[in-house]
Parts: sequence; C-alpha cells; structure tokens
Amino acid sequence: VGGVLFVALSTWLLIDKNKLVRNWMEFFLDPVSLICLSGGIVVFVAFFGCMGSLREKTCFLHVYEISMVVVLICEIVLSLFFFVIYSKPGLMTEINMEKFFKGVVKSYREDLDQQNFIDNFQQKLECCGMNDDPNTGYKDWNSNMYFTCSANNTSPEKCSVPFSCCKKK
Repeated sequence: VGGVLFVALSTWLLIDKNKLVRNWMEFFLDPVSLICLSGGIVVFVAFFGCMGSLREKTCFLHVYEISMVVVLICEIVLSLFFFVIYSKPGLMTEINMEKFFKGVVKSYREDLDQQNFIDNFQQKLECCGMNDDPNTGYKDWNSNMYFTCSANNTSPEKCSVPFSCCKKK
C-alpha cells in the first residue's frame, strides 16, 4: 500500500509541477522522481512476495528473494560510496562528480528542487561551489547566468553567491 501511495503521490506532484525530467541528472536530483522510483521498487518487490506466498508459487518467491538481495546490495554499495566520497576530499574529481555538480550550478535558479539540493549540499559540507579548493570554489558561481559578473547581467544577484555559501558562526 505504501509503495502505491508513493507512486501515486509522486506522479501527482510531477504532473502538478508540470515538470519534465529531461536527463538522468535531473532525475536523480529531483526528490519527487526518486520517491516515484522507490515506490515502484516497493510495489514490484511486495507484489512478488505477496503473490508468491499466497499462491505458493516458488518462482515468485525466488524473484522476491533475488530482488531483496539486490536491494540489500544496492544499499550497501550506496552507503560505501557516500562514506568514501565524504572521507576522501579529492575523490570527487577522480570520478567526474565535479563536472556533474558544475552542471547543476549552471542551472541553479532554473529548478527549485536542484536549487534546494545545492543549498543543502553546500550548507552540510560548509563549502561554496564545487571546486576542491575552498579559496576558489566560489568562482564556480560565475558560470551561472544570475551570479556572473558580466556587464550584460542585470540580475540583482550579480557578482554574488547563494546564501548557502555563507558560513554560520
């Protein structure tokens, strides 16, 4: 029931926001899309578990067992991945995550979900921009059309950075 609710609610939110997910980066940065994916996985696994036990179908129970093992392995891999990412600061550049996040910085004001993701990311890690060097990371915001220091920029945020770059003392 929870999985169906997740899928229904997230689908309704995607339709209500009139949002199209155009690429994988937008998909993984959009919480509503991730909730929809999670709900779909829950529905899939629960269906095979329930039908396998109700109808005593060993084939369904094997699919349920395999899918539970796959979910467990994915959780372990993701946990290790994020543990390694947080423990080794230079690793982001090695796995091309820096390029990924710089693309998100470029479209910062265009999508509220991505904006919230970047703000939370910068606040939690106490960083500004996606550069490994804390003294020059703020320069990444020059690639965003709202924060760039060009003569053509008429934005009130010209030559600045988002609030999430500021460190609270």
